[in-house]
Amino acid sequence: MHKVLVAYASDQGQTERIALRLVELLKREQLDVLLQDLDRASPSASRVAGMDGIILAASIHLGQHQTSAVNFAKAHHDNLKDKPSAFLSVSLGAGSEVEQDQEQARQQIDEFLGDCLWHPDIAVPLAGAVRYSSMSPPGRFGLSLLQRLFRRRLETHHLPDLTKDHEFTDWKAVEQFASAFAQLVEQRRTQA
Repeated sequence: MHKVLVAYASDQGQTERIALRLVELLKREQLDVLLQDLDRASPSASRVAGMDGIILAASIHLGQHQTSAVNFAKAHHDNLKDKPSAFLSVSLGAGSEVEQDQEQARQQIDEFLGDCLWHPDIAVPLAGAVRYSSMSPPGRFGLSLLQRLFRRRLETHHLPDLTKDHEFTDWKAVEQFASAFAQLVEQRRTQA
């Protein structure tokens, strides 16, 4: 059975939810999956080296991916380049109706990968969620400032009331990603 690592960094929990769903989907594809929260601990080099495929998922907050995700990608650079690998970048911009927001989400992926000198087989932007109910008062204040800054965009494009919780993740896209990654792992193993 092929072994796959799903490593993730999640600030508000949506990336963790996506990672947990990936574990379920990859197990259905007959893969042995290890889940690792990078904010709690990073897997050892020997553990990463023993994997047949690696998925890294991280979210964007204030224009940056988590430091723990950057550190993981840099620390395990050799394994990421030698094995089937994928990067999932979770952000609100990825699910926006505004092309400029979608382009920015793609640029943030390119910046992350360039910083880490990593060229994954698959790199996917994926929409996240707004968890207003679990935000701290400073987080809520920051969100209200963003709403004011983008008032024109609110008038010309449908944006939800960000004073409530909203999930934007396309779960069908997560299923398609998992299937494509499982196929990639299988192809690489049969070619070896």
